Amino acid sequence: RSIIRAYVQDGTNESGESQASAALFKTELEQSLAERKSVRFEVVQNPGESDVRISATIMHYAYSTRDPVKPTLSVPGMLLDAATNENYAEITVDFAVAETGSGKVLWHDSVEAYIKQMMTPAESLSPLYDKVARKFLWKSFGKGR
Repeated sequence: RSIIRAYVQDGTNESGESQASAALFKTELEQSLAERKSVRFEVVQNPGESDVRISATIMHYAYSTRDPVKPTLSVPGMLLDAATNENYAEITVDFAVAETGSGKVLWHDSVEAYIKQMMTPAESLSPLYDKVARKFLWKSFGKGR
């Protein structure tokens, strides 16, 4: 169980939504890396000291006072979903993990996450960033990878 030294590049926000912050997302991603238990990461501030470089681009962010109706739900499920009084926020982030020395892309994919709870748009960001960062780590560095 060696330590993976990871450098998180400055991300970008391509979502068109100004409240989504690439800088705040980078901080949340670095924290998720440091807290990961099954794979040990050391977050480094200099790309030359890293084993891998991680990049993240926020592609989509949306906040709504109503949960969007999903057509895959059954009729009773849609009625229950429509009756709930929660806010909804979703995010899609494109991630890439590249080997620092060679530049070879080791993993690349879009990761989506959403939350439903009573919240303001500003309150939605931190838990949403945390959820998508943890999901990324599971998908890219989880067992079997």
